[in-house]
Amino acid sequence: MSKSDEGILWRYKSVGLRALNVDQRFQMRADGLDEQRVKKYAFDMRRGDGFPAITVASIDGRLNVLDGFHRVEAALRAELPDINAKIAKLTEKAAVREAIKANARHGLNLNRKDKRNIFRLYLERGDHLRRDGEPKSLRQMAADLHHLVSHGTVRNWLKAEGITPTEDPDGPLPFPEQDRRFISPGLDEFNEALGYTEELFLQLESGDQTEAMYGLLGVADRLANGETRWMDAIARSNLPLDVAKKLEI
Repeated sequence: MSKSDEGILWRYKSVGLRALNVDQRFQMRADGLDEQRVKKYAFDMRRGDGFPAITVASIDGRLNVLDGFHRVEAALRAELPDINAKIAKLTEKAAVREAIKANARHGLNLNRKDKRNIFRLYLERGDHLRRDGEPKSLRQMAADLHHLVSHGTVRNWLKAEGITPTEDPDGPLPFPEQDRRFISPGLDEFNEALGYTEELFLQLESGDQTEAMYGLLGVADRLANGETRWMDAIARSNLPLDVAKKLEI
């Protein structure tokens, strides 16, 4: 067993796949499962590769998957009897918070649509409100969302919903945990581009993936030497990716 910073007691155990409840209330990805990723995971599982434990909430006696939807579906297709999981007894509201946190930890796999969906769930659950019913400060909301997007993005999304955050008591909001010198206005978009590229990479045949890896090194070199548009850098690197697709940003 292990205890989180929030005081949640997690226990690790193997769980029968048929005992798990896949509830879309806790699915953070707007478009659901990615078929290519599921197929790859299923193949890896059949040959005995290890995977991180999924995250499960026990809510009123039901075991609900919070993180690891692709792994669960892949394990079912690989006809495995069980899967490694970390489990804790949680309320539904706490379970949503844990699902958001788990996805924030690997946020490069989330596109802007997924992040917007997480924000929508955050509002629907009322997690943006204080106990007195007033909106939290922008600082508090950004922390709740584990800085999945920038403070500016949170502010814009709140504005679109007609919500004005409470003024932060400590004055103007600084950038969290990062030096201002290394922050650019397009940081969120760049992270989304990385996630998009990873999704395309996983759809390549194994033979093309090696070529793509060398191509990505070329992209990094071009960006480091002054290329400002990542799509242009990819195009000039002759990557076997579908550069005609556009990010939803």
